[in-house]
Amino acid sequence: MKKILIFLLSFIVLIYVFEIGSGLIMTLMYTPEITFATTQSQTVQFGTISHPFSYVFALFASCIAYFLSQRLYHVK
Repeated sequence: MKKILIFLLSFIVLIYVFEIGSGLIMTLMYTPEITFATTQSQTVQFGTISHPFSYVFALFASCIAYFLSQRLYHVK
């Protein structure tokens, strides 16, 4: 039970760290498209996925959390 709790807590912390870090990086790399006021469209899109980074970060976070739980569980 202790092993599962260590895994879950480390996974939750790591996924938040990766998500915030990827958001900061994507914000820094974003360059807005320069358009004139007469050519702007008035449509708004919701629910589109621009980058599938969350799946990759979830995989990294789960691997790191697994190894942390293995190491922390055996340290006594």
